[in-house]
Amino acid sequence: MTSLAGLILVAYCFKFAKMAGINQGCLPCIFSMTIFYVSVLFYFKFGEKISMMKIVGTLLMIPCIVFLSLGGGPGGESSDETSQDEYSDSQKQVFAVISVIFAMSAPFFWTTKMLYLRKSEGEFGFNLFDIAIDAQIYMNIVATGLYIAYIVQDEFKASELLEGSIVAIFFILGDIFRSMAFRYGPGGPINALVGTQVIYQTLVNALFFDQPLGAYQYYGITAGVLATIIISTGDEMLDLCRAKPIKDSNASDGKKSLLEEPLANTLETKQ
Repeated sequence: MTSLAGLILVAYCFKFAKMAGINQGCLPCIFSMTIFYVSVLFYFKFGEKISMMKIVGTLLMIPCIVFLSLGGGPGGESSDETSQDEYSDSQKQVFAVISVIFAMSAPFFWTTKMLYLRKSEGEFGFNLFDIAIDAQIYMNIVATGLYIAYIVQDEFKASELLEGSIVAIFFILGDIFRSMAFRYGPGGPINALVGTQVIYQTLVNALFFDQPLGAYQYYGITAGVLATIIISTGDEMLDLCRAKPIKDSNASDGKKSLLEEPLANTLETKQ
């Protein structure tokens, strides 16, 4: 239910943004609030602390999304698709406020989903993989009903069904992988890594839809890559920099071992 509610809110968010004539590319900036919602909730609920390196990486995702959104150019649709003159300035202001409200409400549903995923295995003993599959089955049942209502009003097109099915496969896989990621990693940084989807979308648009990258988009991609590296390997790199050489008990010449203290402790733990 939370995923479906979030999806509906996102759809209406973009709809009202279009009616208000504002840049739809700015909306992912608001969606990134999920990072902070999850981090704060998981800290108070589960006592989950985040290392300084992961905090730095998570914060780097904010300028990444902001720069990519600014590089989206003027957002609105062309005049032949939607005439913005049919709405007054006061109506556009109302639509803009509604769009922002929907954009800020969707992360609450996503945060609720992350909370349930974390509690489902720790407190209820459920398997996260099974829950992710069940959630997709439920969403597909609801989506099938919506699709039937759509083709009742409009004619059936096999090309639309094929394209929608291909997109659905990637949505399902992405949601399953994200659910499994919350099983093993901290909530806030995982959401930050999920935010890198904006980078992929920008690159796909540039490669396949003839949308060249601007300066802001290059800045955003750079910040996103740095954030991903810091979140994924920042702690390990910091440990290597702080590591002290230890003596190898098997060495007869009294030289220092090549292993560092954190690495040696990790190897002993695994053995």
